[in-house]
Amino acid sequence: MLERDVVSHARAGVERPIERDFRLSSTFDCFAERSSGPSVISDYWPVTVLNPWGRASETSERSRSPLERRNGRSSGQTISTCNFVFRFGGAALDPAWALPRTRQRALPPGPPQADLAARSPIYPLKSAKELWDSLKKKYKTEDTGTKKFVVEGMSLSESFQVPALAEKLPPAWKDFENYLKHKRKEMTMDELIVRLRIKEDNRKAKKRNGKNLIESKANVVEQVHKPHNKKRKFIGDGPKQGDNNGNTKFKGKCYNCGKTGHRASDCRCPKKDRGSTRMGDCIMLLCSYDNKNVAVVVCADLTFSRFTTHVCERFDGLTPTSVSLSFKIPGYNNFKMESEADFQNMLCLARSFRLDHIDVDIIVCGASCGVKRGRSLTHGHDDTGGDGGEMVTNIDKEADLLSNFCQHAGKVLLSADWAGGITHIEQCFEAVLGFFHLSTASMEKKNDVQKRTYIVHMAKSQMPASFVEHTQWYDSSLKSVSDSAEMLYTYNTVVHGFSTRLTVEESQTLESQPGILSVFPETKYELHTTRTPKFLGLDKTPNLFPESDSMTEIIVGVLDTGVWPEIRSFDDTGLGPVPSKWKGTCESGTNFTASNCNRKLIGARFFSKGYEAAVGPIDKSQESKSPRDDDGHGTHTSTTAAGSVVVGASLFGYASGSARGMASRARLAIYKVCWIGGCFASDILAAMDKAVEDNVNVLSLSLGGGFNDYFRDAIAIGAFAAMEKGILVSCSAGNSGPAQYSLANLAPWITTVGAGTLDRNFPAYVSLGNGLNYSGVSLYKGASLPNMMLPFVYAGNASNDTNGNLCTTGTLIPKKISGKIVLCDRGGNARVEKGAVVKAAGGAGMVLANMADNGEELVADAHLLPATAVGQKAGDKIKKYLFSDPNPMATILFEGTKVGIEPSPVVAAFSSRGPNFLTPEILKPDLMAPGVNIIAGWTGSKGPTGLPIDTRRVEFNIVSGTSMSCPHVSGLAAMLMAAKPEWSIAAVRSALMTTAYTTYKNGHSILDVSTGKPSTPFDHGAGHVDPISALNPGLVYDLDVNDYLGFLCASNYTKPQIYILARKNFTCDPTNKYSLTDFNYPSFSVPLLGTQVGRRSGRTTVVKYSRTLTNVGSPATYNVSVSLKSKSVMVSVDPVSLSFSQLNEKKTYTVTFTAGPRPTNTFSSGRIIWSDGEHVVKSPIAISWT
Repeated sequence: MLERDVVSHARAGVERPIERDFRLSSTFDCFAERSSGPSVISDYWPVTVLNPWGRASETSERSRSPLERRNGRSSGQTISTCNFVFRFGGAALDPAWALPRTRQRALPPGPPQADLAARSPIYPLKSAKELWDSLKKKYKTEDTGTKKFVVEGMSLSESFQVPALAEKLPPAWKDFENYLKHKRKEMTMDELIVRLRIKEDNRKAKKRNGKNLIESKANVVEQVHKPHNKKRKFIGDGPKQGDNNGNTKFKGKCYNCGKTGHRASDCRCPKKDRGSTRMGDCIMLLCSYDNKNVAVVVCADLTFSRFTTHVCERFDGLTPTSVSLSFKIPGYNNFKMESEADFQNMLCLARSFRLDHIDVDIIVCGASCGVKRGRSLTHGHDDTGGDGGEMVTNIDKEADLLSNFCQHAGKVLLSADWAGGITHIEQCFEAVLGFFHLSTASMEKKNDVQKRTYIVHMAKSQMPASFVEHTQWYDSSLKSVSDSAEMLYTYNTVVHGFSTRLTVEESQTLESQPGILSVFPETKYELHTTRTPKFLGLDKTPNLFPESDSMTEIIVGVLDTGVWPEIRSFDDTGLGPVPSKWKGTCESGTNFTASNCNRKLIGARFFSKGYEAAVGPIDKSQESKSPRDDDGHGTHTSTTAAGSVVVGASLFGYASGSARGMASRARLAIYKVCWIGGCFASDILAAMDKAVEDNVNVLSLSLGGGFNDYFRDAIAIGAFAAMEKGILVSCSAGNSGPAQYSLANLAPWITTVGAGTLDRNFPAYVSLGNGLNYSGVSLYKGASLPNMMLPFVYAGNASNDTNGNLCTTGTLIPKKISGKIVLCDRGGNARVEKGAVVKAAGGAGMVLANMADNGEELVADAHLLPATAVGQKAGDKIKKYLFSDPNPMATILFEGTKVGIEPSPVVAAFSSRGPNFLTPEILKPDLMAPGVNIIAGWTGSKGPTGLPIDTRRVEFNIVSGTSMSCPHVSGLAAMLMAAKPEWSIAAVRSALMTTAYTTYKNGHSILDVSTGKPSTPFDHGAGHVDPISALNPGLVYDLDVNDYLGFLCASNYTKPQIYILARKNFTCDPTNKYSLTDFNYPSFSVPLLGTQVGRRSGRTTVVKYSRTLTNVGSPATYNVSVSLKSKSVMVSVDPVSLSFSQLNEKKTYTVTFTAGPRPTNTFSSGRIIWSDGEHVVKSPIAISWT
């Protein structure tokens, strides 16, 4: 049973009115109807709320109910303005017939008479006092457990209650009502509840099977059936405007079957399963700040931004951009909540753990703490070095938690009862966005609250002849469903269509019109170097890459947070005129003019319409409404890809040397799409649209998000059009590792890049009072510690908070840490923020210890106090000393910069991993590149930590993440395109992949730092990039547009879905046997069906893959060799030798995999190598049993 307290306001003069509680079976749905203004409900603890009449109402304590005793809480009752309507199967039930119980307590003054009367159609009384007097006289509940009514002091028999309740059933339940009335044997209330549950379940089952059930719903006109020779009558307000009344044939398209001539409501085809939009239970979010609490009940259609805005309005002085939110799952550490992905993950976890409430903590962390960088929208959570930083690793793994409740068979599946039949997690996040709403009054105008941004894909070829321009057609289509809606963007290149703000109903109406391919709600994306050139070998053979005009003709476009143009990395000395092919511009805005561009930074644009439509106007005091970068992420990525050479670059003396981008003489074009609140799909599509028109050669996107299919993913859609134009698109893999299935940017026409380490480090040692030293890393530069040992304390022992070990804001007791070095555990908040917390409490220094999730991965930070980070093993040993020594002492010794660190590279723990959950036959990531402790240009608007209290300003910063590895590959691809202009972009990617290495010089496999074991292709893809070898690969796996169209056909895409990506009519040839195993990708991913634990099967699986190699070198004969770690799989290649006699000659070979049974979630790997003695063409093999 779901228990909710419903309280109505009484007017002045009512001293102790009756509080009426209703108990409701969890099989029924509960919706709140409100007048205006926010209100909240709590069953658990005292809260302060704002009632609709603008007055805060304090709650009082009440006796503990059995539910409260079970939850271990004392509860308080809020003063709510909600009238609850109980529903059986969607039909309204009079609250008078709910099952009440009585408690006595005083209530504050209530609403005006008129409002109350308007809200009480059941009791037509003139005042609240009369209403309460009437209720007191008519109903009292004495015993909730037995559910007996009390009328004027006498018990009402259940033989009367059951028929009375049956009378309240909706018309659609008429047969069941008659069944109840004619039963000879009397039925108890408990029996009735059981019957109702069974009946409701049966009706839902029938509805899922396509049977049309007529139910009473708000704003739905029920049809009364008459004999066929008579006209139909409609009950209601008559036909709406535009209805045909049976006189004119409907000319639009049926949403259900896609045919014209009838409406979806009249369609005879099986109805589409659009998923349930109801949840059986609401989830309560208990928000705490400064000893005050607010409770919010989530039932449907609530987004993260609306939730944050609403909560901040309840606390004076808080704004969404100045707070950091976290939530608690019982038995686990706190999780950060900084994006829509985090919010939806929280709700999924709450459902999976069967929680009816979640504690949400609010922490004030400055004007820009809401910025979060470097994570893709996946299950993982961040542990960043700065203000979201770029270094992302997990605190507690939501992916690990969700895996307890999910299954996967090619795709990750989620329990169907959570999302009404929606099974894929990537679908769930998209669909769930519309499933939650605040059970409070509107925070905005009613129409605005219901609206969200949609991207409308149009079939451009179907434009009616009456229109001259496509934009006229777009506008006319939009105005046909909404007079007030306006187009945010029109898309002409990567997409045909526009973006706009619509209600759900308007979007559905628009989608039913001719020429409309789809109307998708937009997705929010999140942001996911000069030792690197030397590490990659670029300093040894500078003559291999051209320094001529061919390099300066290459334009690298970067979609990110903008640019800080004044730093030396954008110096245009020695560069000639801007390439004549360039069609872009340099836009002006806040703190940015066209004069900020030059012959290096040849273009800069910004895109904010989608962001402002979703979040609100940009606060120009917090960030520039222009291409200017106030975050640092965009400046860092762009200078990594193509920054000019800068002599004497360093961060506080660390990593000193000459800083340069990979393609240092290429041109840069900046497209600002990311803001404090994130990066929105409508802006990203608009930027990619312009970038293709501007004639860039490479697009670099260190961002990602969503688990959408390719035709619903803005980046995948834009990248497909870019690919058709010969533009290589490089994207970050995401920072949600080391969890499996955590990748972003999975489309095969995108080059997806993971992250590894360099051979450079910044050691800082912890020296203990027992004489032992432990190595860590740090970028601290400032006043040194005293030349002596200092008292050493564990943060968990210097705090009254259960999570005090994490050193979050306000958790440390100053008198217990003043003048001491403090050991903090990693997780929960940003690494540099922990140091700021220790410093603010009077601590002298900090040791940051990794937890199990981070293992031995060490990431250096420019801390605000003397601090170092140590691995888990060292951290455990240091804690053992702390807990055993009665007078622990320590100090920290800083050693500067060290190079030649071995082993290197290793796969970073934060780098997202495969398998590919959308298309398991395509291996992702494609390859890895340097992404840990990378130095590159930085904004002049923020300090190196990104914290508001960090007043230091630097020209270069050292940060980490796949956001850093992606621009490495973008720049290297630009260099290859300049050196090999005759190659296709698929050949460029193939060369980078087939020449990548997976072993060290000693022959040992590249390690995974999260496990300390050899990494696999699911971790590193084809391996670590080797640009020198990529110049001469010998053979390449080439692809063109037709190959990608065949891939879509093999993926069973429909014609409209293909149109969205290809922007043209394309019909899959029914005589062609399209197969994903024949897609000419440079790697092999083999998904097989695993066996369940405890079961044995002798079944053998045989799978054949075919590939075609193109000769880009001298004539030669290549022989094949195969290495595979698993003895359960046999691999044969036919033929075993390929001879090429001329340039661009093509040869095809077939690989047969014969696999025995293996348990589910088993993985294996290997390689197929073609060699002529000079060239080694390597293709990774990744096998998964799922």
